Amino acid sequence: VPLLADLHRIPQQPALSEEVIARLAELPLAGTEGNEDPNRWPYVEVRVLMTEPDPGFRHRVEEVLADKAVRLTSIVPSYPERDDDDTVRPLTYGDLQRIDPLDMLKHAFTNKYGGELPEDIESLFKEVMREVSL
Repeated sequence: VPLLADLHRIPQQPALSEEVIARLAELPLAGTEGNEDPNRWPYVEVRVLMTEPDPGFRHRVEEVLADKAVRLTSIVPSYPERDDDDTVRPLTYGDLQRIDPLDMLKHAFTNKYGGELPEDIESLFKEVMREVSL
């Protein structure tokens, strides 16, 4: 089977979103010499290290790639490695009833992204909790 288009992983190892966007911006423009045929453009798999939620990341990637001679296949998120204690026991219903929702959010955020919950997310969460309790 002939290889018609390459697959590039950018970057090879997951990197922070701003570094990924900068790397994508360096890709060749569509219509330049050797990049006239869209059927021959390489496919791109974007690898990003997520240290906090970034709901606009896909949109930024699509904007940067709009005039590039590549075809986006996927965005693969990675998360910081954690030093987990494998002996964690599951929480019971009673345990969940006693946990403050904000503490639960902070714990979930730290487990997924490996850092502290940003203040703006915390304040939005508190605002939602106030509205729900009305």
